[in-house]
Amino acid sequence: MKLPNIKEQNDKYKEHFKKISKSNSYKETAELAVGGEFDRIGRIEYELLKKFGLNSEHSVVDVGCGSGRLAKEFPKNFKGNYLGTDVVPDLLDYAREIKSEENFTFEVVENLTIPKSESSVDYVCFFSVFTHLFHEQTYKYLLEAKRVLKNNGYIIFSFLEFKIKSHWAVFESNLIEEQTHLNMFMDRDAIKLWADKIGLVLSKILDGDRRQVDEYKNLDSLGQSVAVLQNLD
Repeated sequence: MKLPNIKEQNDKYKEHFKKISKSNSYKETAELAVGGEFDRIGRIEYELLKKFGLNSEHSVVDVGCGSGRLAKEFPKNFKGNYLGTDVVPDLLDYAREIKSEENFTFEVVENLTIPKSESSVDYVCFFSVFTHLFHEQTYKYLLEAKRVLKNNGYIIFSFLEFKIKSHWAVFESNLIEEQTHLNMFMDRDAIKLWADKIGLVLSKILDGDRRQVDEYKNLDSLGQSVAVLQNLD
């Protein structure tokens, strides 16, 4: 079976943004287009990177960065470099407005690529990205992340799985609602196999229904499970 053209998938996200914008302000549209809870989710994403060693000198690629909810949470003393990529130009425009420091850049990327040179990045994160891709596409993105990752660097991504009872509602919604985007589940055996094949170490999986970071306003989980892969080449 031939996979859908990635451009067709990307176009759906652009149309989704336009649809939301018809009944909301620019700010509301930019925040709703990435699922809402803009500040809370961004803060948890940032705390997850810190949990696995992020410091002020590291380099970060945030694939599917959307309107900048993670970028917004980086402190003023962050001296590393951050690259956010997304398929929706309007979302990146908003991200540039809220995070305009010179060491923060945002680029439109239409394909499963990361515009960085080999072995140049400390962290690559995919928050709510693989949840909307086919497994073959996810695997290709992991290969690309491995290419740009430094030795001892990390790949951190969120995912949906049947192991977590609360994720069932997402699957069930696929049966009764017309979805804007694909909701894809994966399992831990597949993640471990992919990591082995690519030459990464699966160092941690955090359950989506348990505390993932230190308490943040009593809301301390993304709601999705989180996998942490490390490059130990």
